[in-house]
Amino acid sequence: MASQEAAHGSALKRRPGRARAAWRWVVLMALFVTLVLVSAWAWTVRDIHREAHPLSAQEADDSFRRSVAWLKTHEPEVLQDGNAALWWMVDVAAKRSQDPFLQQLVERYLAQTFQGVQAQSPWLRLVRPGASVASVLPTPVELSEYQRYFLAAATCQPEDERHGPPSGYLQNNLCRPMVAKVLLGDRVCSTHQVFGLLIHQRNHCAQPSGMPRLQQELLSDIQTQARLDPFMRDATVQRVLILAWVGGADLPPARWVRRVHDAQQSDGGWAGDAQLPEWPEFVQPRTLKKWLRASLGQAEQPTVPSDFHATAQGLLLMALYAHPSDTVTAGID
Repeated sequence: MASQEAAHGSALKRRPGRARAAWRWVVLMALFVTLVLVSAWAWTVRDIHREAHPLSAQEADDSFRRSVAWLKTHEPEVLQDGNAALWWMVDVAAKRSQDPFLQQLVERYLAQTFQGVQAQSPWLRLVRPGASVASVLPTPVELSEYQRYFLAAATCQPEDERHGPPSGYLQNNLCRPMVAKVLLGDRVCSTHQVFGLLIHQRNHCAQPSGMPRLQQELLSDIQTQARLDPFMRDATVQRVLILAWVGGADLPPARWVRRVHDAQQSDGGWAGDAQLPEWPEFVQPRTLKKWLRASLGQAEQPTVPSDFHATAQGLLLMALYAHPSDTVTAGID
């Protein structure tokens, strides 16, 4: 009996020791995985800043034509997308390239969308600056902040206070501190504010004296965001586009432009989901999500196809490099 109690006591003593060893193993594995991820992240960030040959006009034109083919294939669903900012991009690409299909596609969108009461919608001015629009139109209550100042810029009027206090997008950088408001919040905060400034300029609204400085500050912030965020996704395409469109084709490093070019999918479009082109497939975010869903017993989701939002941005970026201009025409196009 005494020997059994002694053996039981020895087992109790061994168990805490085994538990401590198991925890040490877990901690060591967590530290190892963290080290690997941080090292891989640092390598990727460094890689996206390495020197690269500038994208040639021929390479850009080939990519541009493939994206036009994607729009042709998906024309019915594309015409259902009422996002006027995207159609502004398609329209600029059509003007730069003089592509007849794009020109006709934009006209079909305008004829289909802006009819009846919407014929005088302020959103029309994103595509057709200077168009005659109503000073007051019913607008949905659920307007995001950037939609409010897009409308204000389109009509050269103050932001409608019925939908919230004025943001001051013409005077203040709304996206600082960047860590909280962009990197951990809205990834396209800075690019959206630049879009608002461009709409304001294109409609020849009165410009505050500090607006050029604000625009340069935002462009600088967008460059910082692109340096810190190695993921290729919709926000990445938008950042590179804004830098090239507003700051000129020489502003974004050639490597950034090439990454967008290389992210074009086999169907000719771009997908907005996050990926790391430099990493192997088994550690891509989509693969990790697939494994997680499988481990939880959830149904597998299909691969995210190209979408109009990312493709319109990629289309315009490639048009800018395929058909370069001697002057920055972002505020005029």
